[in-house]
Amino acid sequence: MSLGPKLILPLTLALILCQTALAADKTIDALDTAAQMFVQGQADQAKSMLDNLINQKGLTKAQLERGHVLKGKIFLQKSQVQEAIAEFKEALKSNPQSIDARYMLALTYFDMGDFANAETYFKELVHKKSDNFEYVYNLGVAQGKMAHIDDAIGTLSKASKMTDSKGEPQFAMGEIYQLDKQYDKALARYEECIVINPKFAEVYNNMGVIYSIKSDFPSAVKSFQKALELKPNYNPARKNLGYAEAHTAMAVSLMTQGKLGEAQAQLQKAIEIDPQFADAHYNLGLLLHQQNQVAQAILHYQAALQNDPRHARAHNNLGVAYQSQGQVDLAKKEYGEAVRLKPDYTEAKDNLDKLDKLPK
Repeated sequence: MSLGPKLILPLTLALILCQTALAADKTIDALDTAAQMFVQGQADQAKSMLDNLINQKGLTKAQLERGHVLKGKIFLQKSQVQEAIAEFKEALKSNPQSIDARYMLALTYFDMGDFANAETYFKELVHKKSDNFEYVYNLGVAQGKMAHIDDAIGTLSKASKMTDSKGEPQFAMGEIYQLDKQYDKALARYEECIVINPKFAEVYNNMGVIYSIKSDFPSAVKSFQKALELKPNYNPARKNLGYAEAHTAMAVSLMTQGKLGEAQAQLQKAIEIDPQFADAHYNLGLLLHQQNQVAQAILHYQAALQNDPRHARAHNNLGVAYQSQGQVDLAKKEYGEAVRLKPDYTEAKDNLDKLDKLPK
């Protein structure tokens, strides 16, 4: 009879352990199901399942972490950014060592433009995994966004020596130097990038901008042509704008060299890519105006202003075009608007003064 109690205790323990294992398996299955539902576009159903899971007792730190991270991603998909941040922080509270939660916080803050917080979390990630290219590179970019130039260049230099690098750190360093108007250093980084990745179109575009600033117009045209050869068009529209700018900048360079036909073709291409790009319309209006095609010039000045009503130069030049056609009241209105937008705009002020002095 004395054997009875000794057998009952191990059996009870075995049952408890078995039930715990089954509960853990069910939780893992539920988390997997929620993740699959999220991927399949069933975000609301996934969130409901996660709410129920997270409120259960007995979940491990890893399970809680995973549940909160997944909920955060669902909130991000719904553009509920603050709610997403709260979930990622809960995940980090559940598991202070969480890589996923830190990474999602870093990316979320970066996308918000909160580069200080992004830097904090990327630094923690780099501290944990110093050999991860993505963490090191993004830390450098965040530092660059805050104009912490020395820190950014130092971090990006480390990233450039890592095996996963394909020229992105050199490009990022070039952009930082370019924004800081250190154009020769920027060009040097861009040249390094081209050696690593000769098909990096954005590099040529940026080089073209720098050459234009330095008044090296033949080199600017060559760089823009190479950029557009590599990527003639961009979708989505946000990137299209970059290449409309490239065509327009190339056109300005060609106009400076007196190559008006080639410049006009580039401006028409810019407008084809982005019909709402005000600078392309303005420069085409200017080119046509110079060729005495005043009526056509007016149409493009008007298109520029329709897309950018604060374009002071377009207002001034539209006034000049109106005045040349004897439409004095319209001209005066445009000169006045140019001066209102840009009080130190000497040319517009002079045009307005001269118009006021004309005999009535």
